[in-house]
Amino acid sequence: MPIQFTSKIEEDIHIFTVTGDGNSLENAINYSTSLIAEAQQSNSQKILCDERGLELTLSTADIYTLAELTVKMLSSSSARIAVIYKPEYLEKCKFYETVTGNRGLLVHINTDYDEALAWLKKH
Repeated sequence: MPIQFTSKIEEDIHIFTVTGDGNSLENAINYSTSLIAEAQQSNSQKILCDERGLELTLSTADIYTLAELTVKMLSSSSARIAVIYKPEYLEKCKFYETVTGNRGLLVHINTDYDEALAWLKKH
């Protein structure tokens, strides 16, 4: 199943709830492009992605490519992004956080919804 998401805006935070199969770089790029386009259209600077419903089987190389692409798509933005994952994907996702952070994009990876939301509210 391709990656799908629903979204809503609460206060100044654009919240995306994500489901599907993140098993290919193509699916992940299509999803990221759509999500970022929607966030930019609404002028959202704070983005919360609840990806606990996503099965993540991307390779480390694919995660690196996706992180690089995300930074390029948001290069002129001051967006802050919090992403929530299942604990078993935390190590892979922390790599994504490191790659984007090293390129100037503020991304926070967490396994707890409330902690991720609190991080966004203070940044």
